[in-house]
Amino acid sequence: MKKELTCIGCPIGCQMEVTIEDGECREVSGHSCRRGESYARQECLHPARMVTASILIPDRILPLSVRTDRPFPKERIGECLEEIRKIKPQLPVKVGDVLLPNILETGINIIATRNYS
Repeated sequence: MKKELTCIGCPIGCQMEVTIEDGECREVSGHSCRRGESYARQECLHPARMVTASILIPDRILPLSVRTDRPFPKERIGECLEEIRKIKPQLPVKVGDVLLPNILETGINIIATRNYS
């Protein structure tokens, strides 16, 4: 099976073609740098994204923005957002505070992206 991707590893945005056989990335073409090949292999076999969200704080006007501390498996983002909605942070919160450690037993943490008091 062949898959076409636009690389986001650097500003060039190469159009790459990846050949996948037996669940393995056999060939990557069209990349201009090593980051492109690495990105294509990761994206085809284990796609992941940074997850960002906002948490409503009772009796406050502005929500608290949060994100994962590293890329989260793409196929589980819906589950991740459901767990984020359940967070009830204790104020004050500082940038980088871990609000939900090891979300869904992935080893990935949900952290605050702003100070909130």
